[in-house]
Amino acid sequence: MKTVNNGTDDMAAEGINGYEVNLWTMDVQTRLRLLIGPVRPFIAGKVRDVLRSKIRLLLLSTRVPFAGKTAMTLNRNVVVIPSQQWLKLHGKDVVAFARLAAKGIVQAYGIDSWHIGNSFSQIRDFRGVLELARMHHWCAYALAAHIEKQDPSQWYLKFRDEVHEFFQKYPAPRGEFWSVAMDVGIRVHSLLAAYDWFSQAGFFDPELEQIVAGLASDHGYVIDARLERAGGMSTSHYLGNLLGLLTIGAYLDGDNHLKNLAEVAASEIREQIESQILDDGMSFEASTAYHRHVVDILVRATRVLLEQPFEHEALDEVWWQRLSKAIYAQRILESVGMPLIGDNDDGMAVKVLGYLADTTAMFDEAARFSPLQTACSAPIERQVSFPNFGMWIYSQDAYTITARCGSNGQYGKGGHAHNDKNSITLSMNDEHIIVDPGSCWYSGSPERRNLDRSVKMHATAVINNVEQSHFLPGGSENLWWMFDEPRFEAEGGLTKWRGVVESKRHKHVRTIAITDQIEINDVVHGVSGGKVIIPLGHTIHAEMDTNSILLRGNTSAIVLRWTNAKAELLPIHIAPAFATSVQSRAVILTMHGSELTWTISPILE
Repeated sequence: MKTVNNGTDDMAAEGINGYEVNLWTMDVQTRLRLLIGPVRPFIAGKVRDVLRSKIRLLLLSTRVPFAGKTAMTLNRNVVVIPSQQWLKLHGKDVVAFARLAAKGIVQAYGIDSWHIGNSFSQIRDFRGVLELARMHHWCAYALAAHIEKQDPSQWYLKFRDEVHEFFQKYPAPRGEFWSVAMDVGIRVHSLLAAYDWFSQAGFFDPELEQIVAGLASDHGYVIDARLERAGGMSTSHYLGNLLGLLTIGAYLDGDNHLKNLAEVAASEIREQIESQILDDGMSFEASTAYHRHVVDILVRATRVLLEQPFEHEALDEVWWQRLSKAIYAQRILESVGMPLIGDNDDGMAVKVLGYLADTTAMFDEAARFSPLQTACSAPIERQVSFPNFGMWIYSQDAYTITARCGSNGQYGKGGHAHNDKNSITLSMNDEHIIVDPGSCWYSGSPERRNLDRSVKMHATAVINNVEQSHFLPGGSENLWWMFDEPRFEAEGGLTKWRGVVESKRHKHVRTIAITDQIEINDVVHGVSGGKVIIPLGHTIHAEMDTNSILLRGNTSAIVLRWTNAKAELLPIHIAPAFATSVQSRAVILTMHGSELTWTISPILE
């Protein structure tokens, strides 16, 4: 199957290097390029949304906070707890996460520990603040009350105390915890699901119910004012907004405005599943990790949509077909070790086993919906193509190789894409040998952010040190754009793959033959030579010879051979998880001419 994109412009000259599009943080020239380029179809919508948001924000302070000041009530049994089978398998891990969270231990996103009310000044990257803002651990507290039968009240009391502390320390609508509507939406889902699960365990407190209901109202009005629709150029952030509004609509009685917003959200999320889930089942975010995030949001939204107190047509045949494809695609990714493409953000709508991403609870929930059961249980294919996303997976007995040549995603914005066209990854015996570098930081280090997404850090060809798409120096909004995407096309069969990346000045053609070994042929045009980059996993040791190198890890070994190139090993840093940087090495093959052939031969021991 084949994917083709005609591109936009020349590969830009090399350049090193926010959420909702804020063009005014950019220079005039860049704003103009965006307005006549990828943003042009959305200009009218963006103007509309900006005006709408300004009006809503002006009114917001007159409407919130409701927390502690409302007598609205909450519905029950909207979000069901995980199955007993899931709880039996994972209950100990749920309780372990709950205990660590109760002590304020985070140990993720570069954060060692944090309690509600603590300062954010020591948190290096805003992503860490926003992850904390989602309050995932409240759901773990609620499940722990179902698991630990001896003293479940300890978890209810901890949840109650934290909710009190939250609305006192972070009143809506100001502050970091209310600044991004996606995280507000995910948090209100966590809040209401946790409260529901405690109710299902037999706990009820009228005072706490009023506070939770008021907080839910606060969340709804803040999401409404800060809606991340972006004029139609919406991404996973908007899905998080919609999940929050739908959850509020399903739980809260007594506010017609929020109920109307939930009705609109049902219609909107139905449109979003068509625009954000590609025909091959992958997300349009150009990131495998963000595909996982989007699937989780959609699964959770499905449950809430089923429990809405109003009629809607969101869960139609197209919804189930798209979501089924997306779930099956996620199962395929996990079956081959979750190969990393693009940013490796591990966000989820629900986390109950820890701060790292885990999809077992998501699959447990999805399997309860009869239209999704086949996607959750069908045999996994060994050789799969996602041509719309731009990834081919070849699983042999000895190894798995992926080939990537696809769009920057997000309507050309490329907020979570890397310069990885014509790149590969390779794993053997569950060990990553040739890798994507991941993404260590966003705002924590704009320089590292852009190094991680540079063509120089991916297993593809670098021509004249030019980026495939270029990005701007600095932080803020510059962290979320890629410019001048080149033309590309790719096609894969059972044993062969071919990708082409082309600008007005340069062209790279890569062909891969896949048998017991892998033969890769790289041809560059418009220059006498180039460099082929082969970043290695951090567990891989290298022994260099004249025209070959032995790469040996803890469970795997391959021999890499080449002709017509000079080889060297250079130190690099990769990010196997966000905010985690480990030292590794890359093999650099400098081509003597315009063509290079190299082979990868697994060693079976």
